[in-house]
Amino acid sequence: TREDDRSIHDPSAKTIREKKVSDIHNRVALVNQVDGGTLISIHQNAYPSPQYHGTQVFYAEEVQSRPLAQGIQELVRKHLDPTNQRESHRIPNSVYLMNHVSCRAVLVECGFLSNPEEDVLLREESYQRKLAMVLGAGYLQYGDTQEGESLI
Repeated sequence: TREDDRSIHDPSAKTIREKKVSDIHNRVALVNQVDGGTLISIHQNAYPSPQYHGTQVFYAEEVQSRPLAQGIQELVRKHLDPTNQRESHRIPNSVYLMNHVSCRAVLVECGFLSNPEEDVLLREESYQRKLAMVLGAGYLQYGDTQEGESLI
């Protein structure tokens, strides 16, 4: 839904809270306009303790999204980080975007910016490219795509 860090809130939104709410509602509407789409939401994680690391994939609706999340998590382990013991999990209900889209949806926490080694890795263009390839391969292999389906 975006290529840079910008809000797509309504012009009528004035406060930061109004802008955030408007932005997320507009993102849901944008995603839901794509028939047969798949949402792969890409994020970076952080935690107060620098010890945590590793990519983790979360899924929205169980039947549509879980196989894709598990497949991507497996490919991350196989091709990027064999020591990654994280498992894919259902996204909490509090994550509005993921729980209000009508298509298959996964959220990928690519790693922890709070972990110094992983922070360096996540900034490397070659690693970003590998991660993008793994996500693309996961979509192609586990996305159960139908003809005419779009990746959002």
